[in-house]
Amino acid sequence: MIVCYARERGYQGDDVDPSFTLEKEYLALGVLFFPDGRPALVTLQRDSDAIPVVIELRYLDVIDPVIPADWCLFELGDGRYGVRPKEFGGDFWDRYHDGEPHAGKLFEQVVDKLKAFHNI
Repeated sequence: MIVCYARERGYQGDDVDPSFTLEKEYLALGVLFFPDGRPALVTLQRDSDAIPVVIELRYLDVIDPVIPADWCLFELGDGRYGVRPKEFGGDFWDRYHDGEPHAGKLFEQVVDKLKAFHNI
């Protein structure tokens, strides 16, 4: 899935939002859905440091909705669901944000695979 940051998200800093650039396209790394009317969240790598973060779908336009066939639907509890690469299941994000080297390497491999899938 490819999305475009199309609407300002209300950044409160002194300058422009360092995380995302208006009209820039981003590779989606997953989507989270909630049962209580909250907006869906899309995982993207932010511009400032390429760290994956979530952003509300309402600030994005979907450019290419296609996802690879090996993405999985994960039940996350409390009626929440995520659609993302199978490699990002289980405790992957905890291990990644804890700085586990294997998780970092796996993250880069998955991003490279997604870029190849989308020819970018």
